[in-house]
Amino acid sequence: MDQYFIAIEAPRALAQRLTRVMSQLGDEWPVPHITVKNPLGLGPDLAWLAPAREAVSTWGPLHVRLGPLRRFDERVLYLAVTCPGIESLHQRLVEACATGAHEAEEARPYVAHLTLSRSHVDDPARVRRWLADLDGDEPFEVRALTIFHREPTTHYSAWSHLALTS
Repeated sequence: MDQYFIAIEAPRALAQRLTRVMSQLGDEWPVPHITVKNPLGLGPDLAWLAPAREAVSTWGPLHVRLGPLRRFDERVLYLAVTCPGIESLHQRLVEACATGAHEAEEARPYVAHLTLSRSHVDDPARVRRWLADLDGDEPFEVRALTIFHREPTTHYSAWSHLALTS
């Protein structure tokens, strides 16, 4: 079954640097992104697409800053995300795309982050060295969210965008 999720993409130059680190950590599909709405409720019938567009139609640009390096338990290595308003935007999309999955999504608090690795969290010092060139990066502006799509036999790829226009 086709799957979708809604995310923030890093700007091209930053994405290239992050992709290099993610590849060094063994990611076979290194596409740096910050998930704003996970796949729950985003079915292949696309019934959620118009409500999602409406939900973000009056949302202005976001300003994102990455870092520091953190971990979820011992399983996931990620960069923290500072982005005023992202939690509210996430909640608006959850409500706009609500289905029976809504309750399951709300069971875990939303934590804005950019995943670097789901398996190689054993040497954060080495990863910090790989990420050293990110220190001092200015926040980046986001004027559109990306809808990622995956068919059953493929990896996710950018499919469409939701403009943040206000």
